[in-house]
Amino acid sequence: MDPKHWKGGKAPVKAAINLPTPPSSDPPLPTHLAPSPLTAPLIIAPLGSPSSMMMSQPDAAWPSWFRDAHTLLSSQSLGMVFMALIEQFVQLEKHTAFAPGTHSGGFKLDNRLPEVHYWISCRQVTEPKISAVKDFEASWWKWWKGLQPDWRVVLEVEGILDSAHQPTLMGNEDWLAVDKYGRNAFFFVMVTLLWWGAAVPGPANGDAHWMAAVRDVGNGVIPVEFQRNRTGIKQKVID
Repeated sequence: MDPKHWKGGKAPVKAAINLPTPPSSDPPLPTHLAPSPLTAPLIIAPLGSPSSMMMSQPDAAWPSWFRDAHTLLSSQSLGMVFMALIEQFVQLEKHTAFAPGTHSGGFKLDNRLPEVHYWISCRQVTEPKISAVKDFEASWWKWWKGLQPDWRVVLEVEGILDSAHQPTLMGNEDWLAVDKYGRNAFFFVMVTLLWWGAAVPGPANGDAHWMAAVRDVGNGVIPVEFQRNRTGIKQKVID
């Protein structure tokens, strides 16, 4: 994807999540979950802590698909919250050694955005043009809600998923529905957030609906990573 289609440079990274929204235009997002007893909520590292500021640099050891993915996701200036989410994506894929995965091993196709299908048909070279942002947003939420575990009970929720739809996580929830890896899983979700954020009028981190989506994706990525860390069991990789 041609970086000249994106606007702005890279932003500094500091992030945390599930904290009251500060006066700034860039709300916090989680970047680390400390192990906690299953009888207590998960602990989120505070904003500005060392664990929330560590960012992975491109690594020559990464397979080509992930190097390209990281370059693409980092090519747009969407604020420190999105950059922190990119770092969580890196940590998640690291659990399966950045394996590319299979078509059948990714997220289900139900309600997947037509823009994703178009991008795949163009061999991920020509990005879709998002002109009707509201329509894209509505389709994105329908897709994302449909990927969630049944226990979240969000499929019939109208509109965005905000803090009112975030459960208190105890660390023992079943996240198998979104515990996927490779090119056909969270990468597609991340790249659609990139397109959406680039299409909104003005700074993406000033758009409350886009930020709600970024936070909710973070609330999916982080527990999956925590669950893998806690169990010490790596997902079986089939390529």
